[in-house]
Amino acid sequence: MSELEKTAAAFRRWEHQYGGGMRRKAVVGQLNEMADLLAERHPRAVYRRLFGVAGSLALMAGHMSGDAGRDGVAHWYFALALDAAREAGDDDMGARVVNALAGDTPGHPLFGAPEIAGTAGACCEVLALRGRGPQSARCARMAAEHIATALGSREPFYVRSRVLDLLGLANVRLAQREPEEAVRTAALSLDQIATLRSSRARHRVHQFAVRALTRFPQSPQAREFAEKVRATVPAVPPGAGRPRGAFNHAMDGPRTPAHL
Repeated sequence: MSELEKTAAAFRRWEHQYGGGMRRKAVVGQLNEMADLLAERHPRAVYRRLFGVAGSLALMAGHMSGDAGRDGVAHWYFALALDAAREAGDDDMGARVVNALAGDTPGHPLFGAPEIAGTAGACCEVLALRGRGPQSARCARMAAEHIATALGSREPFYVRSRVLDLLGLANVRLAQREPEEAVRTAALSLDQIATLRSSRARHRVHQFAVRALTRFPQSPQAREFAEKVRATVPAVPPGAGRPRGAFNHAMDGPRTPAHL
């Protein structure tokens, strides 16, 4: 594990010193290796460290893709970095993704304003959930604005993206200590999740249900929602589905709307 972390640190030094173009293939190759490791079963502590390495590599791949003029691919890698930061519980990485998105510009037809707003909102959502006090409140307000923009501008056929937006907004309402509104928002995603073959969406709704019940154990709405999710949405086993699907396509970058 420590060797993987040292390798990621070495790539990061090269990226800062020389820019991204020359080393991008090596970083993406290592990212694909991480996909195989994440598909195996590990203790939770090891998973968190693996996601930390994967997130660092994905963030570098995003910067390197931007250096190579592949802005749409860069956004795709930044989204992977955000997912990894979420799983690793790495606030600093989430903040770096926010900064990367703020300085990047769209260049791919699949990464228009809705996708950029949704990704920015998800970054702020992570920081709102992890932060405290004024910082959490400020990030929650920003997240809600970005996610509302994404929801209002997505085409109807981006069903999975809308589901993830709704769950992100529900998490923001938890950070704002509004459990009833959080559950109401999350409930809007359930019918759509039933029509999707998306382990990522299933994973996220189970995460929300646990988070809502943990933060607000006395809330009848949170208890009822958790029971409904357990009864109607199959759980995703640890190490299965969600991370593997995303990282296994790291070499190729985005190809179809299904990757959003």
